[in-house]
Amino acid sequence: MKLRQQIMTVTSAALILSWLGCVIPIGNKSLWNQSGLSVQPGAADLPTVDHVLDKYVEALGGRAALQKVTSRVTKGVVELPYVVAKKEGWQLEAAASIAATFAVGPFFAPRAQGNIRLEKPLETTLELQAKAPNKLFTSMESRIASAQEPVVSRNGFNGKLGWTRSSGFGLREESDEDLAKRKRDSDFHRDLRLKEVYPDLKVEGKAKVSGEEVYVLRSSPSPNGTERFAFSTQTGLLVWQESEYETIPIGFNWGARPRVRTRMQFIDYHNVGGIKVPACWHSIAGPANGGPTFELTFKATEIKHNVPVDDALFEKPTK
Repeated sequence: MKLRQQIMTVTSAALILSWLGCVIPIGNKSLWNQSGLSVQPGAADLPTVDHVLDKYVEALGGRAALQKVTSRVTKGVVELPYVVAKKEGWQLEAAASIAATFAVGPFFAPRAQGNIRLEKPLETTLELQAKAPNKLFTSMESRIASAQEPVVSRNGFNGKLGWTRSSGFGLREESDEDLAKRKRDSDFHRDLRLKEVYPDLKVEGKAKVSGEEVYVLRSSPSPNGTERFAFSTQTGLLVWQESEYETIPIGFNWGARPRVRTRMQFIDYHNVGGIKVPACWHSIAGPANGGPTFELTFKATEIKHNVPVDDALFEKPTK
């Protein structure tokens, strides 16, 4: 699985991200509108889905090179504005998914029986370990001045079962749309199988991302989920991805399943053993219908291919 899928798993309840949170709300519905793509549908020169995906695979290094990679370990640092801390003796906690990130925003605050404090971490690190055909483990740790132990968020997928464990929220097993998205994002060679994973994929039109012209492809892989991919018309590389789906907030048993949206922009690709992988990316996430949004930036410091990865790492912990 490419680092891109690992990223989406970290940032989704599924993404990332799945799964990456612990950030302060910085915006509202208007920010979603401003940062979205203005797609120009029906252009006469639009390519086929196969043309876009074939160019993407070649841009990454080619099918043969991608197939030779069967495991990946990625380490890096996260530029994270704040970590959630609760006063009055409550345990420090870090949001382990986009759903949990809502704890910083409109859902959790009215239910709190104490005050929420936002504390800037001294350092936040992220490690991702992936193994073919479809196993993934992520771990994020934030050190903060007021706690001796780091705030930790971990999650995994063993090919069938997905789970998340985070400080303060405990252990949760994924189900329904969370699990379905996790399965898609954990496909190690998904870059080679995009038409299989998203059989209804179609070219939506042209747009621009930070001034770069892109082809936008769209899929509805589940009744309540959509995915959009933006590939550079020049390089063929994926530069932007948006996911929208329903999820269950960690630590809460609500009747309603909030609809969330995550967006990733891949800022920089590095050549690692003849394969291009995103080494720097920016993420924004929040309620799909508007409300607080959350941002973070990841910068890889180490990416290794075909290293030994213990299968036990992906299994759900006992507690």
